[in-house]
Amino acid sequence: MVESQDDDRWPKLLSEMDQAIGAFFRGRLLIALLMSVMLGAGWFWVGMPYWILLGLGAGLLSLIPYAASLIWPFAILLKYLDMSMGSSGTDNYWMQVLVWPSAVYLGVQIIEGWILTPWVQSQSTDLSAATILLVVLIGGALGGVLGLILAIPFAACLKILAKELIIPRIRLGDITEMHGKIINPNSSDLI
Repeated sequence: MVESQDDDRWPKLLSEMDQAIGAFFRGRLLIALLMSVMLGAGWFWVGMPYWILLGLGAGLLSLIPYAASLIWPFAILLKYLDMSMGSSGTDNYWMQVLVWPSAVYLGVQIIEGWILTPWVQSQSTDLSAATILLVVLIGGALGGVLGLILAIPFAACLKILAKELIIPRIRLGDITEMHGKIINPNSSDLI
C-alpha cells in the first residue's frame, strides 16, 4: 500500500497548528506579565493601596481578553476605603479616589488593546497586527468572551491550512472558483 502525499502532510500541519496555538498562549502570558507590571507601577505612582496585589490580579485576569476590567471598580473601592479611613480633608479627594486610578487603568488598557496585544500576538502567531485586531473584533462580535479567546488561534490555524492546502493547489492550477463552481482551468469549461 502506497501512502499519498496528503497522508504525509497532516502530521506536519497538525504540528504547525499546535505550535501556533502554543505561541498564542505564550503571548497571552507575556501580555499578562506586562499588564501586571504596567498597572502595578501606575497604581503605585498614584498612591493606590495594595498596588502590587491589584496589578498581579489584573495581570492574571488579562489572560482572558478584557477580563482585567473586573479589577478596576475594586481598585477604586480600595482607594475610597483607604481615603475615608485616613484624612479626608484633602482638596482633591475625588481626583485621588476616582480619576487617577481610572486614568492609570484606562491608559494601560489602551496600550494593551491597541498596541501590546496586536504586536505580541502578531509576532507569536505569524499574523499581521491588523489581522489580529480584525479577528478579535469579529470573534468578540460572533462568540462573545469565548470568541475573543479563540479568535486568534483559530485565525492562525486557518492561515496554516490555507497556506499548506489551498494556495498550492491554486498555484498549480488544480482548482479555481468561477461563478460559484469549482472547475479545472485546463478544461474547456472556461470558454
